[in-house]
Amino acid sequence: MKRNLIGLCGLILALFLLIGCGNPLPVSTILWLPDGNGSIQFSTNDWHNWDTLFVNSYPSSLETPMTTVTVQVEKVSGALSAGFGLFFCAADLENFYRIMITADGYYTIQKKESGVYNPIIGWTTSSFINTGLGALNEISVTQTIPNNFTLTINGNVVVSFNDASFTGGEAGFVVYVWDQANERFPMAPADVRFKMTAPVAVP
Repeated sequence: MKRNLIGLCGLILALFLLIGCGNPLPVSTILWLPDGNGSIQFSTNDWHNWDTLFVNSYPSSLETPMTTVTVQVEKVSGALSAGFGLFFCAADLENFYRIMITADGYYTIQKKESGVYNPIIGWTTSSFINTGLGALNEISVTQTIPNNFTLTINGNVVVSFNDASFTGGEAGFVVYVWDQANERFPMAPADVRFKMTAPVAVP
């Protein structure tokens, strides 16, 4: 037992010296930049970004009224249960709808109005979501008549909802970076890749 304890202490000390003395793990944040493989990348392993929602809109996506927004998303690393996805019908960053999924198979639809979030559909499991890190998902929302929206994931109709707050605006990407208990910074960054195919191609 004593020998095992000494060995464990030595291993911990070696790791401490490796990380703390000349080989620190780099801390960086990539905010919505092309990843070189045809997607837009969000990535951070900076603890300053714990428990933070990041959004990025595209003026070229402006539609009034909004028709269809389609985004392909892939979570490369990070907490499985931290949401990511798209927002749409944005007048500004205080007023929009957002749809988020998680890498462990849940989705939610929420409305942000005058800076306050309210759920339209709370976190709900869906078998249509491809789960796990590295899994590609396509999220699409369509407004066929004003204030009537239909969500599809990977080509499957998930749910329809009605809400009269917004009918048009810009669209973009959204990522939630979870807290210290769930993210493994700096070893595993929260890294999500995005590609919008409608109403415009981004990138």
